[in-house]
Amino acid sequence: MMDSKQTIEILKNLITTPFFCKNARGEYLLVNASFERLLGSAAPVEGKKARDILDEDFAAEDEHRDREALGRRGIVNYDIELGSGERKRTFTCRKMLLPGDGSTEDVIACVMNETTARVNTEEMLRKFSMGIDQSPASIIITDPDGIIRYVNATFTRVTGYPAEEAIGQNPRILKSGVQTIEFYRQMWDTIKSGRPWKGEMLNRTKGGSLYWEIASISPIMDRKGDITGFIAVKEDITHLKKVEEELRIAEEKNREILDAIPDIMFKMNRAGTILDPALVRKIRGIFPEEAREASTPYRIRAFETGDIQIFEYPVTSRDDVLYYEARFILSGEDEVLVIIRNITERVRAEREMREARETAESASRSKSDFLANMSHEIRTPLNSITGFIELLRKSSLAPEQEEYLDIISRSAESLVGIINDILDFSKIESGKIEIEDIPFNPFQEFEPTIE
Repeated sequence: MMDSKQTIEILKNLITTPFFCKNARGEYLLVNASFERLLGSAAPVEGKKARDILDEDFAAEDEHRDREALGRRGIVNYDIELGSGERKRTFTCRKMLLPGDGSTEDVIACVMNETTARVNTEEMLRKFSMGIDQSPASIIITDPDGIIRYVNATFTRVTGYPAEEAIGQNPRILKSGVQTIEFYRQMWDTIKSGRPWKGEMLNRTKGGSLYWEIASISPIMDRKGDITGFIAVKEDITHLKKVEEELRIAEEKNREILDAIPDIMFKMNRAGTILDPALVRKIRGIFPEEAREASTPYRIRAFETGDIQIFEYPVTSRDDVLYYEARFILSGEDEVLVIIRNITERVRAEREMREARETAESASRSKSDFLANMSHEIRTPLNSITGFIELLRKSSLAPEQEEYLDIISRSAESLVGIINDILDFSKIESGKIEIEDIPFNPFQEFEPTIE
């Protein structure tokens, strides 16, 4: 039977990650090459303590864990950080006491596995999750059957449904009853065919109030092209609908006023002289000299073509800016009929409508850019993780280490799949998705599904 020294020597040669042994007094007895590289020095460390070669925080934690291993007489697992700032590295340590046999002293053996890449990836995913959660758009992720699996904070703010109430439900809990069955049938046919769907819908909050939103729903597909779920990004456009309604009401009101009160009408000759002297003073206030000069091309074109010409212009008063429309209608060989109409309400409503749409479009573009950028940023550390997983597979590992490595590998593959799905979604929204034409065997693809 091998004694503890032989066992330690074998472990030193087998373990490729940082490995060291210490006595009960905390003095290093043996370290492997990987631990020496971690220290960044080729100077011998045997006989020294952690405080002699490592930073104070690391040494204090290491000595604390030594005492824990000595007291527990079993395996002690813990995480520790070495360095600071951009050079900070994270390790998962497994420390164990190897009792002496009476003629030899107790030995504390420690294996260190670096988890810096995983910790950094988890931090990036945490930031990504925070960004999604704080997005101004409502985000919903469902399974293939349409059951909600994730909602962000904006969804809760808009609908009133907390995440714990929404998850496990079908999005039909938001139905207002306004949209027809055909509306939803067309939407589901579109996304189940693998294509994105966009449209407006009127939904109902948990409290019963109605709200409008513009939704973009896309299928989430795996590498085989099978739909694994759906993701919906929704923008609350209730305010936009309100502006549209206000515009409609304003136009109706303006039309009623115009129908009740005759427009100001007068005649002008080819030279621009007003042919109705009694109206000159009244006309001057709503059709000033600078507006008459600017409208000259329209007046001349009315004489030349015989078509109605429309000229819009602002008039600045002390407290406000009013907008008018002048229509030039040929009424004789050397005269045109000019009709002046106040269009202030229409112009202001159109401006508010345009600004509201630009705001909504800007928010949608920012969201798409954010998803694309975050997907690319997260992909980089994930590639490092998967690469080092493959390198670890080629090394000699204990069964328990192989089990842990398989868990990490599956988790990394799952993360890569999620990032690819999100990246594909952002590409779809930006119109940059490329459709591939790949031959496949339908029996091979569909037989498992049928079974």
